[in-house]
Amino acid sequence: MVIDPAPRSAAIEAFASGSEVIPPADDIGPPGPAPAGGAGEVFQALALACFCLYAIAVLLGVLPVRLLQAEWQIRFGQALVGQAPLALLGLGFAHLAAYLDPDQPQLQSRLLALRRWSVAVALAFLLLVPLQFQAFWSTLRLDFSGYDQQRQRLGERHRQLGQAVRSVGSPQELELILERLQGPRLTPAARALPLARLQQELIRSVQGVHTAMERRIRTEQLQLVAARLRSAAALILSAMALGLCFAACAQRRYSPLSLLQEWLVLLMAAAGFLAGHHRRRRFVEHDYLEALCAQELADPSALALTSEQAIQPVSSGECCGSAGISPIGFRPEIPESS
Repeated sequence: MVIDPAPRSAAIEAFASGSEVIPPADDIGPPGPAPAGGAGEVFQALALACFCLYAIAVLLGVLPVRLLQAEWQIRFGQALVGQAPLALLGLGFAHLAAYLDPDQPQLQSRLLALRRWSVAVALAFLLLVPLQFQAFWSTLRLDFSGYDQQRQRLGERHRQLGQAVRSVGSPQELELILERLQGPRLTPAARALPLARLQQELIRSVQGVHTAMERRIRTEQLQLVAARLRSAAALILSAMALGLCFAACAQRRYSPLSLLQEWLVLLMAAAGFLAGHHRRRRFVEHDYLEALCAQELADPSALALTSEQAIQPVSSGECCGSAGISPIGFRPEIPESS
């Protein structure tokens, strides 16, 4: 096999002269495989997995759907807020993917779309606050109504037992009535007591049971209200915090700032407007007082009247309703202009 030394010598000469070495067309092999995706594609896949897990968790938490029930509305808010860290983690992975591979326009466009969608997500989490407050108030009213019904049933049962104990004529009849009303059973020692004493003991026992039941119902009601308050406060504060987090990642179309930065700018502008209005009002009052002081220093007689000119008694023949007479019986006299 004979090797032509011409191509090798041409390459050596080109290398020695410092020029670019261009291999002949026969030496250029077939194109190699395309380079594999970098770290950006990996984090993009992780972001997509987080979003899918969040959607599945929320869907499983809200089924079956009952839009008009306050309990379902609370469960819906808990599902959205409780699994929201998955969505935030996916959004962070998307930002990291775009940061690691800034030369891939596909990753940049996906991040831009996610930031557009984050505007609606931030507003949705903030709208959860009044929705959860209304649902909490509705469930609280239902709980109060249920406890009121329990108190009414307990009071009715206490009244029936009291009337039955007072209306009986013998221990045997009393035992039958108590069995029919599902009251306390009489012991052999209680049967041996006189009827009047037995009635007093039973009425005292029924009253004690009634008081204990009312106390237990009140305790359960307070515990339930405290638990619902803690749950509602945690849910509302978490929804507000998540709304601000998504607002920090969100960006409206044609806006160089994030949504949270826009809100901060509007808040600072409103605070500056209110402070400026208050400052202008103080300056106007200060200028007015300075003008009055300057006028008084220039001509004291123009602003202050002497005691003889300021107050003069009204004659008895003049009517209080006439022009120029004050309702307290004195007429201020206006000095004539010179």
